[in-house]
Amino acid sequence: LRMPWRAEELMGEAADQIQALAREKRLGGFGSLVSDYDSYSLTVYWKGRVAGEMEELLNQLRRQVAIAVHEAPYSWDELSEEAHRISALDLPGLRITSVGPVPDCSGLRITVDVGDDLARASREIQSRMRLEFGVQPPARPIPASHHPRGRRVAPDARQTQR
Repeated sequence: LRMPWRAEELMGEAADQIQALAREKRLGGFGSLVSDYDSYSLTVYWKGRVAGEMEELLNQLRRQVAIAVHEAPYSWDELSEEAHRISALDLPGLRITSVGPVPDCSGLRITVDVGDDLARASREIQSRMRLEFGVQPPARPIPASHHPRGRRVAPDARQTQR
């Protein structure tokens, strides 16, 4: 398309329709949807045979948006269930900061707090799914010049008037 903003708009609308149908009809095979803004295309990850209603919608949407469907090892429901199980684990001294599906639905990505032992996390957190581990980077302080309330200057004891 000659107008990238229009292509992005069409992609967004198509993605919304795909996700709405999967959610409203509780189509169990849906895994995820990945937008590629470089090629203005969508990739749908689906476990098993794509439901007839979804196939009809995809065919309609393909008139305006390039859409590919790839086999997903796990559905969104399976990934979500396992992510909740892992998030609820009680592992003293190990803080899980996030658990979520990898884009191609092949497993989960788990991040732990920066001070935690990544090797320990990969030993103690087990799953039937493929797991990727990472460390949550520490939060960076917002520079005063970018603070929403402007510059804040701490009072200096030497400037205190009596």
